Amino acid sequence: MKVTTPAQTTVTAAAKPATPSIVAGGCFPKPPVPTLPTLPNLPDIFSPDRKTRATQGNQLHEIADGVRSGSITAQESETLLKEQQAIADAQKQAMSDGKLSLAEKLKLGLMQARADRNIQQASHNGSRDFFAPLNANAQRQAGQIDQLATGRTNGNITNSEASKLLGQQVEIADARGDADSKPEAAQLQSQLSKADGDIARHSKPGTQLDVLPFPHPLPLPLPKPLPTLPKPLPTLPRPLPHPLPSKPVFEALPFLKGSTTNV
Repeated sequence: MKVTTPAQTTVTAAAKPATPSIVAGGCFPKPPVPTLPTLPNLPDIFSPDRKTRATQGNQLHEIADGVRSGSITAQESETLLKEQQAIADAQKQAMSDGKLSLAEKLKLGLMQARADRNIQQASHNGSRDFFAPLNANAQRQAGQIDQLATGRTNGNITNSEASKLLGQQVEIADARGDADSKPEAAQLQSQLSKADGDIARHSKPGTQLDVLPFPHPLPLPLPKPLPTLPKPLPTLPRPLPHPLPSKPVFEALPFLKGSTTNV
């Protein structure tokens, strides 16, 4: 009698259930991080200065590239950054009513066209800082200008914030060109560190107000000092009064002694 055995089932590697890996997260793997949808850029009706901000961002990137490579010296970058600060001030004044008129657009366009010409001239003239690629301060400032350019393009750094931050970069460029001694180099490092913190704080969406974390109370007026009393004069010894004359002694005359008077 022939006995038939059931067909053996083979389990392939693909059909095996995946066992949880301890290295990948154990029995309780971490859930995937959800990705937030990106919002499209607002049309010009909601951000009328978007084009001028983008132009300023491109110009700041060009200045940063020139500072990084040395084609723009510290003195030239100081002049160019002052010009960009003036453009930010003009944008702030033009956007005070929330819109740009045709005259304001023409004014900003003329200022930015002049700034673009000055950047190109500074980048291709004969003056050059050959030690800028090896200078840590120049590379650090170039990175800060790039952050400013990015913030201006995406709108996180507003016009009022840009004016202050660009003013800091003007002072840094001035200090970088004059940092010859150790105290000046230490002051430059302090300015760069402060600019790093300010740029990181103002790169957040919205306008970040400059408020001290622990404001000091107003100094109270000091009490008025009490009037000083005049010093007493030194006491001099009082002179003794002159002695009074003693009582006169009346003596009887010799011829009157022993005589009596009869009345």
